Amino acid sequence: MRAYPKISVIVPIYNVEKYLEKCLGSIINQTYKNLEIICVNDGSTDNSLEILKKYSNQDSRIIIIDKKNGGLSSARNEGLKIATGEFIGFVDSDDYIESNTYEECILKFKEDITIDMVCFSFKFVYENSEHIINSKIVNSPFEGKLDNNILIGKDILISVWSKLFRKAIVDKYNICFINGVLYEDNFFTNAFLLSSEKSYFINKPLYNYRQRVDSITGRTRAYETGLAIDLLRNLDELFFFSQQHSLSLNSKYLSMLFIKKYIEAIHIEKDLYERKKIDYFAYNLIDKYEAILQDTVIYNKVIGDTSYQEQGKVFIFGCFAVQKCFKKVRIYIHNFRLLTMQNPVYKFYIDL
Repeated sequence: MRAYPKISVIVPIYNVEKYLEKCLGSIINQTYKNLEIICVNDGSTDNSLEILKKYSNQDSRIIIIDKKNGGLSSARNEGLKIATGEFIGFVDSDDYIESNTYEECILKFKEDITIDMVCFSFKFVYENSEHIINSKIVNSPFEGKLDNNILIGKDILISVWSKLFRKAIVDKYNICFINGVLYEDNFFTNAFLLSSEKSYFINKPLYNYRQRVDSITGRTRAYETGLAIDLLRNLDELFFFSQQHSLSLNSKYLSMLFIKKYIEAIHIEKDLYERKKIDYFAYNLIDKYEAILQDTVIYNKVIGDTSYQEQGKVFIFGCFAVQKCFKKVRIYIHNFRLLTMQNPVYKFYIDL
């Protein structure tokens, strides 16, 4: 590895004039200087493009792509097309990073050339229309170097902005973002994990994830329904990716993802009619990818995941898609019971 390998930082931008200068300033003023800052203006109608031009005149590392509005995935993919760095990072344009974020990451890559991805903790920054009102650090449950297959069944932050990726892996497997789906980071991060060997986790909050009160409370019913279905659409793409690149050794990982994302989807979707759509989608995934949804031990692990029980996310009582999946892997569910009348969490007891 070169002494100071280049990092390509991709910043998708859409109508963020209020936050853009803080975002760009946090990247420009990094202690690690060998950066390629790719700013993709995704059809902004405010002053975002003018702000970009002002900053690019001051810093030659900034590259501007000005395109018609196509959504977050489209903007990030345009950035990936022209990125020339050895590593890839992402920053959302209403967020900002700590001054030492990329220096911390590069140190880990230089210490061990087998590492393909560095992950770091982040901070929720809550604000109203006037100022920051609170913050909360979210640490990873892991620390240090891990084989990616150890991450099977573990909860890691999927968001791409909390990571630095080795670009050679992205290029080799042509990993990109899926257009037209919500939760677009899901496919990219999981495809990278399937295609790579080792990751390193830094338990320091190096990213500031802005949470605007108006946007948090403004989610619509249609958004929640779309998110539930898109969790499974992302899996459909991921299963196809696995087959396309013959990543059969990762069947345990894919099986775990299927069950967890199915549970998340039906937790999000409260309407029984819409849940039938999720069941139908999951049922077809099982038939379509039976060959890679065949591990037996993994299902016992996910149903016994206490973190899901504590969060009230295990809603698989009576869901025929999961029952069908269990039959395919020769798992028989002997019994279940309601933990309390007040807590709608179902706990399963499974004998293999």
